Amino acid sequence: MFPPIYLSLLKFDSKQQRLICDAGLEKGFNYNSSYQGLTKTNSKPPGFWDQGHIRVKVGKGRETFEAGKSLLKKWGQFQLGWAEVDSGTPVQVESPVCVVAKTLFFWTANPLKVMWKNQSLPVCSWVLAWSLISRGGALLT
Repeated sequence: MFPPIYLSLLKFDSKQQRLICDAGLEKGFNYNSSYQGLTKTNSKPPGFWDQGHIRVKVGKGRETFEAGKSLLKKWGQFQLGWAEVDSGTPVQVESPVCVVAKTLFFWTANPLKVMWKNQSLPVCSWVLAWSLISRGGALLT
């Protein structure tokens, strides 16, 4: 059976996004659970995975790190006009996340889940990272 596809001519509102995430919770993950956490441990992913590691230097120093961290905690990387995540969505492990995006004439909604979070401040670098995983019913666009 195919997972549901969430399409709308209008952008999904917050209530609809919560309902879509709830439906995603009921469906579970759409991949083999033995792969859960692979990106956290830097284990070699299966050959069919396309794992992105994009790094961009946006500045240096603690002030820049704190500004970037603040933006990421509000899902700023998704606030693009044609795609977004509700900025009130917490970045917490097991937290549901709904990414809405406009593709041609339709808005899509993708229920996801935060799988892990790492916020560390080692001597040489600062790190803020987390991983999202598709929920049942996710249409990855």
